[in-house]
Amino acid sequence: MKDFLATSMTRTESARFWEELEEKLADGLSAEKIYPVLRVSGKEFFTVDLDEPAPFSPGDAFVRRLESKDNPLLFDEMMASGKIMLSPEQRDWFIERKSAILLPLVTTSGLLSFLVISSKTNGEDFTAEELELLESFSTQTALVAENLELLGERLEKEKLEEQLKVARNIQQGLLPGKIPSVPGLGMSALIRFCLDVAGDYYDIIPLEDGRVVFSIGDASGKGVGAALLMANLQASLRTAQAMGASLSESAARINKLVYENTPSNMFITFFMICIDPVTKHMRYVNAGHNPPFLIEKDGHEKMLTRGGLLFGVVEDAQYEEGEMTLRSGDMILMYTDGVSEAMMKNSVRSRLLTL
Repeated sequence: MKDFLATSMTRTESARFWEELEEKLADGLSAEKIYPVLRVSGKEFFTVDLDEPAPFSPGDAFVRRLESKDNPLLFDEMMASGKIMLSPEQRDWFIERKSAILLPLVTTSGLLSFLVISSKTNGEDFTAEELELLESFSTQTALVAENLELLGERLEKEKLEEQLKVARNIQQGLLPGKIPSVPGLGMSALIRFCLDVAGDYYDIIPLEDGRVVFSIGDASGKGVGAALLMANLQASLRTAQAMGASLSESAARINKLVYENTPSNMFITFFMICIDPVTKHMRYVNAGHNPPFLIEKDGHEKMLTRGGLLFGVVEDAQYEEGEMTLRSGDMILMYTDGVSEAMMKNSVRSRLLTL
């Protein structure tokens, strides 16, 4: 056991450590079974062998008393003394496993876990020498357990960081690589990523007849899921426009796709506008998005609100198109809620489209 615990200080695989510990302790003590009861990091419950739920929580009376112990407890003596109270469910759980000894694994961080040692295979009692050895092993075992927990948290953090990196790459891949040059239109766009990743998106789609479709959207939530949702939406919009669908038809199709293929708690706010640079005629649909502003040359402002519900809420939602004729010098400002968040969080995310 001493050699095993010494070499385990550099372990990286938690499950294998507990498996080997069970085997070695059970063999050395001639116990029927060893049950490591592990506190799940960041959770308010314990498990056995990392997968089976156990009837204990950090706040219950038994666990609080166990945190103050650093020596093996004989289960029968503990029950007879009445100093540590168990719920009926906990008592039955211990009895079902023929529990003989409880070994708390405590560090400066508190109770990380405890070992439940079943009765001996030959029916004999555990000796005083065996109890002393268990007490000497408890501190070192607790340190190994703490190292494994910290390592697990670090690996989880690295995994999340990798997911964020993937999501950011997806976001950047959605954006136009180059703003197209269209006579009669002046266009500019800006996106600045914050630390977290969300489903923000904008696109510029030149059509074969010379018109240009501009779109901007924001998927609920953050991370890879939101970024993938926006990637799917971009493909759907481009397909609909290539087929000659109107903006209202495109919106209805995309809404139905989002409704049928995403969880109920995910949705998209979206705005799209189609402009003919020759006639200056404009059509738009606002699907629950922050209303863009039409800022006319004389300074008068209009909010572009006509459209319908955000995508993914009602399966057969219908969308109304707004239309008007622009004049030279008019400007349209489109943005996501990153702009309003930036005002509160001292960060910047915005999109601009000028005419």
